[in-house]
Amino acid sequence: MIVSIHQPNFLPWLGYFHKIMKSDLFIFLDNVQLPRGKSFCHRTAYKAGEKRGWLTVPVLNKSKLVLIKEAKIANNQPWVRKHLGTIKSFYGKTPYFEKYYPDLQDIYGRNYERLIDLNVALINYVLSQLKVNTKLLFASEILPRKNREGVDYLISLVKEVGGKIYLSGQGSGSKRYIDEKLFTAKGIRVKWQNFNHPVYRQTGTNFLPNLSIIDLLFNEGCSAQNILLEGESLNESRAVLS
Repeated sequence: MIVSIHQPNFLPWLGYFHKIMKSDLFIFLDNVQLPRGKSFCHRTAYKAGEKRGWLTVPVLNKSKLVLIKEAKIANNQPWVRKHLGTIKSFYGKTPYFEKYYPDLQDIYGRNYERLIDLNVALINYVLSQLKVNTKLLFASEILPRKNREGVDYLISLVKEVGGKIYLSGQGSGSKRYIDEKLFTAKGIRVKWQNFNHPVYRQTGTNFLPNLSIIDLLFNEGCSAQNILLEGESLNESRAVLS
């Protein structure tokens, strides 16, 4: 069984959903600290004409130490209206705007108190549109962290669910963070996700990569799943299981 693990981000980029598509089980790492400052847990990029814009969900007490699963949305701010207005302004003339915008309006309008509930609802919606049936679980419900930190906790989670392969992103951060030998010692093989960002139809003249998944959906609709798979390139680890 292939297992991948990641924080529950806000309307993530394409590579996030590609990783879920290539996993049998995806675990939301919800019991770690919400990063301070700018974080993909509560912001995402969209195409604002020929440049990159940002949709940000305001979070209460962001400067304090808080777990992702406990982070509360600052619903005293008019962020929902601003988000929906921005999306309509920049994507209103895209081919599939009318297909997805009403559903996004519905999810945005549910007045979630916790950030994680909003993020997971949006992720689940996108997965349903991509026709992806990967099983989703929460780390906090699988295994308490206790004194487990970093890679040790990831390994413990994979073992707890019976995983044999851990699918990791191949960014510079993951390369520094993931020690394949530690996984191999526990009977787990590491696979690296080498996601090659596809080029697809966008508004404007210049293509911008690494935007929220909604950019792909609004522009390409039902073709989104096939386009995501065009960026597929998995390199199996050379680590040999003992």
